[in-house]
Amino acid sequence: MNKLGCLIVHASGNHGFQKNVDRDAFDRDDSVLRVEASNWAGARSSMSSAAELMAPGEGVFILGTSAEVESAKQRFGYETQSCALVPQGLFSDGTSLAAPVVSGIAAQVIGITKKFGLWAALDSSEKIKLVNRVLDQSTLGGEV
Repeated sequence: MNKLGCLIVHASGNHGFQKNVDRDAFDRDDSVLRVEASNWAGARSSMSSAAELMAPGEGVFILGTSAEVESAKQRFGYETQSCALVPQGLFSDGTSLAAPVVSGIAAQVIGITKKFGLWAALDSSEKIKLVNRVLDQSTLGGEV
């Protein structure tokens, strides 16, 4: 994938693996950007596996139809929230909620570099390195 200039944003998983792994142990130049979930305090969520970057993934409010919310409540035991001003929804956890945040930021980085003509000047591996470095440097300790 690296030769094609593709960036894969990968949710690291919700099994709590590799708790003691330092983010520097991951290959920053490959085409896979691994994302872990953070909690409200900005630390790695207890359910998240280790990864290169961290984004909000615990206690994320998700909007849904009444039927979707009720189904999730019954299947997973989620607590639902609603009020007069906010549609029904539920709070959920997972690295799959954190990965889209990083995907959106990566898309913005690519868009800006294309706008200024930098993207075309880079070969495929340099494009991956650029996006990885910008995401890594724009965060405190790897947190988006």
